[in-house]
Amino acid sequence: MITWKSTSGLTLVELLVVLTIMAAVTTAAVVSTNGIFDQSKFEASQRTLEEIHFSVLGDASARDERGSLRLSGFLADVGRLPKAKGNDPLLQLGELWDPAGLPAYSSHTAAGDADVTMMTGWNGPYVRITVASFQQADGWGRPFLFFKADGVTSVADTDEIAVIKNLGADGAVGGVGFDADFPPLALSTLQSADLSGYVYYRTSGTTPVLMHGNRIIVRVYGPDPADSSLKTLKESSPIPVTGSPIFFSLPAVSKGPRIIRAYQVDSTSVPATMESVISVAGGEAVSGPLRIAHDGRPQDLILNDK
Repeated sequence: MITWKSTSGLTLVELLVVLTIMAAVTTAAVVSTNGIFDQSKFEASQRTLEEIHFSVLGDASARDERGSLRLSGFLADVGRLPKAKGNDPLLQLGELWDPAGLPAYSSHTAAGDADVTMMTGWNGPYVRITVASFQQADGWGRPFLFFKADGVTSVADTDEIAVIKNLGADGAVGGVGFDADFPPLALSTLQSADLSGYVYYRTSGTTPVLMHGNRIIVRVYGPDPADSSLKTLKESSPIPVTGSPIFFSLPAVSKGPRIIRAYQVDSTSVPATMESVISVAGGEAVSGPLRIAHDGRPQDLILNDK
C-alpha cells in the first residue's frame, strides 16, 4: 500500500508572483546604480572642466597673503590661450603640462622703459594629470571637444583652443538629464576685459602744471603672445590734460598680472620722461610702475610731475 505525504510548497501562481517581485527589485536596483554611476561621472567631468578653466584663466577667487587678488595660469604667464598639440583630442591640451617649445619662465624688461620688468613664460604644469596616461578625458573616459572661437570649427594642430565642449553621458549633441550637453567653456570670451580708470595729478591747483607735455598716455604691459617677452599690450591715445582727473580706457586687455603706467607726452606722442606713478594696491602705496591683477576692475593712478 502506497502512502502519499502532503508537502507544503509554492503554487505556480505564487512562484510567478515571487519572480515578478524579484525582477522589479532587480530593475530598481540597476536603475539606481546607473543613476549613481552617471552622477559620479557627471561630477568628475564638471571638476575636470573647472580645473581646465582655472589652469588656463586662473581662479578669480584666489588671494595672496595680504588679501589682494592673485591671478595665475597659462594665460597670465604665456599671454595667450593654449594651442592644440597634435590632432588627438585626449592630448591636445598638452601645453598645460608639457613645456616643449614654450619659453621658460624668466625676467623680462619692456623695450623703451627699463623700469618695467616682469616674470613671464611657461611656469607649469598648470593642470594635475596622471603621469602614466598624459591624457585629459571626461568622467566617461571620452575626450573633451575643442573648437576655434566660432564654437563650430574643430581645432587642428597648433590652433588656439578657444571653446571647450562636453556632450554628456551619451556623447551626442542634445539630450536631457545626464545626457545633456555641458555649457560650453568659452575661453576666448573670458580671456580679456576692458581696463579703465582715472589718472590724478598730484597738484594743489585745479589745472595741472605740465612740465613734460600737455597730454598723457597710459600703457599696460604683459607677456607677448608670440614669444612671452614683455611688451606693450595696449596703449591709450594721447589724452589732452585740461584738469584732474583724466579718464582712460583700454579695451580687451588679457587677464592676469599686468603692469600699468602713465606718461606725459609732447606733440610727438613720444614719452619724454618716465613719470612716477603712485597708486594703492593691497592697502599699500606703490611708487613706480604699478603691478596689478587685471580682471576688469578700474585702476586709478596718481601722476607726480617731476
